[in-house]
Amino acid sequence: MDLVPSRPQRHEGKLRKFIILATVIVALFAAIWNGIQAFMAHQISQLASAGTGFTMTEVRGLHDPTRIGVRITEPRLDLPAAIVVMPEASLSVPPFAPMTARLELAPKAMIDLGSGPHELGLTDPRASIRFLVLSGFAPGRAGISIGPLTLDETPLAAGLTVRGRMTALEYDAPQGSRTAYDIDWNLKDLIPAALPPLPGLAGTIRIADPVSIRGKGRVWLDAMPTIKALQTPPTPFPTGIRIDNADLQVKGLTARMVGMLKADANGYASGAIALYTTDAQAMLQTASEAGMIPHAAVMLGRTMIRTVSALPMEGTLYPAPQEGELRLPLTFADGRISLGPIPLGPAPLMRP
Repeated sequence: MDLVPSRPQRHEGKLRKFIILATVIVALFAAIWNGIQAFMAHQISQLASAGTGFTMTEVRGLHDPTRIGVRITEPRLDLPAAIVVMPEASLSVPPFAPMTARLELAPKAMIDLGSGPHELGLTDPRASIRFLVLSGFAPGRAGISIGPLTLDETPLAAGLTVRGRMTALEYDAPQGSRTAYDIDWNLKDLIPAALPPLPGLAGTIRIADPVSIRGKGRVWLDAMPTIKALQTPPTPFPTGIRIDNADLQVKGLTARMVGMLKADANGYASGAIALYTTDAQAMLQTASEAGMIPHAAVMLGRTMIRTVSALPMEGTLYPAPQEGELRLPLTFADGRISLGPIPLGPAPLMRP
């Protein structure tokens, strides 16, 4: 006569199978978790050793059950116009959204704009990046927001927000462009007087009133910023910048800007930016007092300003000024910037 297993024995067998299955799932999940962190650490190490201007002291995995990622010790960026060093930063992804990364920044950083190091204070910095798997892990969307900023513990700005989204190339893309990003930004209450003396300017920008600028536009790059491209110098550089609309507020004055700049054969910005304002004379006076333009630009006089405002500008991007407005055309050519016939200074370098 066969013995029929008791009910407790059958339950024990099912429990044993469940424990084994759960152990296998946990082990597999841990292997995937550690594998992603190892992949991230390897790619960041490759970037730091590629000579792209980014370096660090160490990168290691996070010990956090809610996040997959790495912690970077002493990340440093050597940019053409600045050096930025932070004590640490972390890059992580949620377990169930591995293509959306969160970048956590330290509340303080060292920044050198060419006149020596200064302490930059960041309030609640937040940044995120959504990667495109089928495009070499290039960013599809990215954004950063920062609350009040300080420089050497002196208020610098009330806040900064920048967002970007990859978009399709269109007919007006500058030659050599391989990808484009639509950008919108909002810089609130920047205090220029808090900035240190900048190379190429006569001295510290002397305007004491806060400056705010918000707008949207597009940036074109000469290569898609994939992981491989970022690890291979020269890294992607801009081929052009378009300002679709930007609003500027300073010292009780308001103006709007549109413009299009492309990199010329030597890498300098070439093109034009139009500044529309109802009080051009006061705007020029403010810029002169700030040390941003020569006094000769202020001495144009109302008649000459109207003549400059009437100068033709090619393209539908630069509409005629509205009633009561004047249009100040800033032209970029041959490595120089001019306001009508008045030279203002060197044009910025867009790419080496």
